[in-house]
Amino acid sequence: MLREAHRILKDDGVACFTIWGRPENSFYFTLIPNTLKKLNIPLPNLRSNFHLCKESILHDLLNTNGFNKINICYIFIPFPVFKPEDFYHNFDAPIYSEILEKMEANTKREFLNEIDVQINNKLHKNQFIGAEFILIATRKF
Repeated sequence: MLREAHRILKDDGVACFTIWGRPENSFYFTLIPNTLKKLNIPLPNLRSNFHLCKESILHDLLNTNGFNKINICYIFIPFPVFKPEDFYHNFDAPIYSEILEKMEANTKREFLNEIDVQINNKLHKNQFIGAEFILIATRKF
């Protein structure tokens, strides 16, 4: 994707990208997998969505693909979660819906209870529930 973006940009053209930020600042994206792990429920062995969250990796990747003027910024985005049920649509993601379908009733209750507890803990502390993103702006010279 970066190689193609560089190819089609005119000289002095700007490209902007957003990707997932750091996992420790992305409660919204880590709550389900961390809860599954806490309950010893295995997740499929997939590459982490946070695999590009380090600036050094991004700089190397962008430089390798022809970009040499690079600005990187971490941005926290809160999501409208005011009660645990506001989060439940995340269970519809294929990876999680398959896991939930296979869970025994007791395990599923324990899982949902743990999700509720963690969300309520954040809400009671008046903390936003959201995720961090990385904004990348780069120019072709």
